Amino acid sequence: MKDHFWRVDGLQEIIEEKMAKCADRDDAEAKTTVLIVEPNKKPYIKAIGVDEGSIYCVLEGPAEGRTLYGTGAEIVFNRFGKTLGLPACRALLNSKGEADDVIAGTFIITGVNEYGEYISLNKEQIEIFSNLFDNPICCWRYSLGFDDEY
Repeated sequence: MKDHFWRVDGLQEIIEEKMAKCADRDDAEAKTTVLIVEPNKKPYIKAIGVDEGSIYCVLEGPAEGRTLYGTGAEIVFNRFGKTLGLPACRALLNSKGEADDVIAGTFIITGVNEYGEYISLNKEQIEIFSNLFDNPICCWRYSLGFDDEY
């Protein structure tokens, strides 16, 4: 990430400090199968820890999630992705097919149980979301159950 993209005083130092700890993370923790979507790449499956620290390392920053209603899944992205100037990853389209939001930086899609805990995606979810996010411009909010205002 380039310094001129940082728009929040001190945020760069905080994220760099936390990212330095990513290399030291314990690989023995429980893993969950998620779909990772990076800018200009096809989605891929990876087993990761779903604790806050592990997700932070994948997203290169603090996480924010949005439920993909009716799918048993959640999209989790870097809360400050746009502020930090991360590259655009995927556009979200409204019901008219117009892009009205963009996810900046890498994001993950994970399964969610009835308690809101992250769980592994099943094969059907992996196939659906791999196809949906295969194209850099994708997904109508209504097809995913989003409201116009969230």
